[in-house]
Amino acid sequence: MSDVNYDYSDVEIETSEADLARVHKLVELQAELETAVETATQTLADAKSKLRDVAEDELPAMMLACGLNSFETSSGITVGVMDKIRASISTGNAEAAHGWLEQNGFGKIIKHEIKISFAKGDDAWAKKFMRDCAQRKKPLVLVRKDQVHNQTLCAFAREQLKEGREFPEELFGVFRQRVAKIGTKDDK
Repeated sequence: MSDVNYDYSDVEIETSEADLARVHKLVELQAELETAVETATQTLADAKSKLRDVAEDELPAMMLACGLNSFETSSGITVGVMDKIRASISTGNAEAAHGWLEQNGFGKIIKHEIKISFAKGDDAWAKKFMRDCAQRKKPLVLVRKDQVHNQTLCAFAREQLKEGREFPEELFGVFRQRVAKIGTKDDK
């Protein structure tokens, strides 16, 4: 709902009963649609949660219990269980993890970001800075952030595991997850 309130109290407009009936119907329709959107949003969230439970827990566990890596139903639906590698460097491990990457020749995957902040109203100064950084006359607040993008980190972990290389998995928050992937026999 908009935060703008329009005051038409001093405007005289003739409104017919038909116009008021149309306004009433539109108000009712909007209320119904808002409820429908809320319901659909919750239904979608519930379905995603149940899908995650089945694909990441129930089905892989049942297939493992049956000694199956893949399966095809009589209707042609295929399922395979694959390992999904996830990784995440916690804030507490960031310095050690980045140090390990640098020391072992993987420093290039660390992204270095320096952020410069200008105060409100310093638009002219920001433009001058962009034109000629070497000529700056004002002190700047610099923030440096070093990080490894999550997808890059996951790819790095997968590569290390695939190649059989040892690395400190706990430092990089490596997590192996078995996930069921559905398809059909016609899928390539």
